[in-house]
Amino acid sequence: MSRIGQAALGLVVVQATAHALVMRLTRMPGQEPYLASTAVVLMELIKLVVCTLVVLGTEPRPIATLWEKTVVEWQQTLKVGVPALCYVIQNNLIFVAATELDAPVFQVLYQFKLITTAFFSVLILNRSLTRQQWGAIGILAVGVMIVQTSSSSGSSEVEAKPISTKGMMAVGSACMLSGFAGVWFEMLLKQTGKHAASLWVRNVQLATFSLPLALGKLWLADRETVQELGFFSGYTSLVFLTIFMGSAGGLLVAVVVKYADNILKGFAASISAVVGTVISMLVPAFKFVPEPTFFVGGAVVFVAAYVYGTASTAAAAAATAKKLPTVTIREASVSPNPQ
Repeated sequence: MSRIGQAALGLVVVQATAHALVMRLTRMPGQEPYLASTAVVLMELIKLVVCTLVVLGTEPRPIATLWEKTVVEWQQTLKVGVPALCYVIQNNLIFVAATELDAPVFQVLYQFKLITTAFFSVLILNRSLTRQQWGAIGILAVGVMIVQTSSSSGSSEVEAKPISTKGMMAVGSACMLSGFAGVWFEMLLKQTGKHAASLWVRNVQLATFSLPLALGKLWLADRETVQELGFFSGYTSLVFLTIFMGSAGGLLVAVVVKYADNILKGFAASISAVVGTVISMLVPAFKFVPEPTFFVGGAVVFVAAYVYGTASTAAAAAATAKKLPTVTIREASVSPNPQ
């Protein structure tokens, strides 16, 4: 993995942790409520503007490049629309699953997205994973399950819902779409040849789908509220900070996917969840005390990360050794009667 990928992974952990904590602060009692749909629209708009400016500043022929990659090569643009559509469907499935299932059951089952991401990495990208790497991914999923359930066990007083087939199918489909969409976008970011495009161009292409979809959701779900209270109702400096951090996180994830991979992104997200929970314990305003099992789950997550990193290093070394050319040294023949 390149140094850019390593740096991006570290930044994703920091960004995801900070973003979750700041977002939680905006939802604290006493804070004026704001519409999440408007925040999503602004995040997508910011990513589009930033990526367009980067393309304008780095490409020798920026306008021609954007026209060629987005309009002329419209088939490739449509391919970028695949993950955008998948994420929209996935978000709706998550809503259905969260409605039909108890929170702990949903949180446990949703961690199978880590497994589906690895599965599609092998299927679509022809990535080879060792038994140790598969084991580490499984251990990570178990660790995150423990962390999530221990963080939400305070709701045990509510009557448990029966296991819903509809909810199970919804969360299973959401896991499949999450893994597929992430790996599909990774394939496009790492594409080579005449259809290759920079990270920033790919994000511009993605925004041509995600921004209209976000606007469509805002129109369908919250247009009356926006017309009555205004687009920026409830916005504070903290809300704007959350939006900017979310936009930065989206771009950082794209960098991780390009220079590392989706599996490592999953490890980074899991570690950030553990770190964020620990920090929440230290912030008096959150009044958060996790169950003792949280510390077990947190330890499992870090063990999984160590095992996966060690296995990946060993696999990379073995692959490099296979690629090294074999050099045969022959002894020079010496004539017994030199002239």
